[in-house]
Amino acid sequence: MLYLRWMIVSFFLACAALAADAARADNSYLNEEDEETFERLMTEKGSRINDSADDNGHQLEAGTQISQITYREPGEGMSSKGMAYGLFGVYNYRMPGEYFAARILNVYHFDLSFDFGQMEYTGSGQVDDIVDVIIEPRIWVGKDFILAQDSRFTPYVGLGYRYLMDNFGGKITSTGHYGYDRRSQYLYIPVGIEWALVPAYGWELKLNGEYDLFLHGWQTSYLHQVPTGTPGEIYPDLNNDQTRGYGLRGSVDLIKKGDKINYLVSPYVRYWNISQSKVQTASNQFGTIEGYEPANTSLAIGARLGVQF
Repeated sequence: MLYLRWMIVSFFLACAALAADAARADNSYLNEEDEETFERLMTEKGSRINDSADDNGHQLEAGTQISQITYREPGEGMSSKGMAYGLFGVYNYRMPGEYFAARILNVYHFDLSFDFGQMEYTGSGQVDDIVDVIIEPRIWVGKDFILAQDSRFTPYVGLGYRYLMDNFGGKITSTGHYGYDRRSQYLYIPVGIEWALVPAYGWELKLNGEYDLFLHGWQTSYLHQVPTGTPGEIYPDLNNDQTRGYGLRGSVDLIKKGDKINYLVSPYVRYWNISQSKVQTASNQFGTIEGYEPANTSLAIGARLGVQF
């Protein structure tokens, strides 16, 4: 699996390198006058899609998002569902074509999202109104390829971090079981493709598909919040490392073009599938416990509303 992951990453990096080599090779036999003509024709070819999508230079995007999140631990018979509401921001920079570096990587992207949700737990009984907080910063770099006058194709690769705090501590289920807080952290490599189509009647369409290469996960279970039954004693908190899993995500951006501000609506789906961690131990002055993080899946289906400027 690790070999396959790096093969995928290598493929996208090779695409960018080959594109740069091809551009240099195509220009190698041209004299100065021919080079100017060639550059003018290529600029005219890409002008329509560049004008209709993200102009060369800086672009900001911000807005709100809403989603339904479903978390499951199939082997444990446990699930958690609820609605999440949040904010997002995006920064894109497309390097102008006259810079040599733009022939290799010309798109530089950063995005940050924040979600606040109220979840309903079902497992060892039921509990409502569990507050979840999700924070996710991501960066990636890519290369634009103009497929035609009305289409742009951008493969990209980057680095992402996902933070989730599940505030279950202090709650008791319908069957008398005590809950505890859980902190989840993922580090991953997003590898994806963005396809932008020229607008019709003032609208632009942008499709995105992504595979997330899971690098590592850190899970902390705050078991000290669970009563031991013995006054003065507490359980130690448990830390588990996760090493296997993957993520998938996709979105469809519908963008209404304006004179100075564009308006965006974007339905999306995000999915995680993480394997069971190894058994690890935790100790304090009152004793030692063992535990693992179960295999789990998480599915978010939602939509974004925002503006571009």
